Amino acid sequence: MQVILYLEHAGAEPSLQKLLTQWGAIPHVVTTQAQLLASAMSSEVTAVLIVQSALEGLAAFRVLGEAGCTTPCILITHQESHTTRQVALHEGASAYFIAPFSYTELLRSISQSKRQAKPASLLRLGSLVLDPTSRTAYSHQTPLVISRREFDLLLLFMTHQGRVLTRAHIWEELWGFQDYPLANTIDVQVNRLRRKLPFEYRNYISTIYGVGYRFSSML
Repeated sequence: MQVILYLEHAGAEPSLQKLLTQWGAIPHVVTTQAQLLASAMSSEVTAVLIVQSALEGLAAFRVLGEAGCTTPCILITHQESHTTRQVALHEGASAYFIAPFSYTELLRSISQSKRQAKPASLLRLGSLVLDPTSRTAYSHQTPLVISRREFDLLLLFMTHQGRVLTRAHIWEELWGFQDYPLANTIDVQVNRLRRKLPFEYRNYISTIYGVGYRFSSML
């Protein structure tokens, strides 16, 4: 299990690097956004840990998103910045930690990313194809340009077709034990995903008012 560590310099965060190694992960340290982007695009990477200042962390996260990287991303900062944390989670970060934080919670978040990244086989619905291993989605053999969080949401929908998923269930599956940052976070993510799906699939995501959402071809 390979984990990318984006650090200010190679010798930073020795305790975190040691923890990951003892846990059985293979930490790969990068120190520039260019290195981060090149490494994070690999399908062998389980998660990206951005350990930077709040502003640099958010900027690096956005660079990955703009490049179409779908690898789960966790931001870690030693600065108190709850606003940046809310923005990052709202835009699709897997988790956001402000030091001091629990290593147990961090490892739990990485484990959740690993489960999301490695389901079994291709998922198909008509021309819509989802590959959980490479974390790519296609329609009529054309790649869909979606974010990490949008991919995870589509994966959740396609593995629970026809079932009503409550907002609480979606939140727990996609964000785990992180605090709920903004009241409409889930609705925003669903609307973004819906807009990026091919036209014929947009109505497959139906809103169950007061409850959550259902993904089904049976309209």
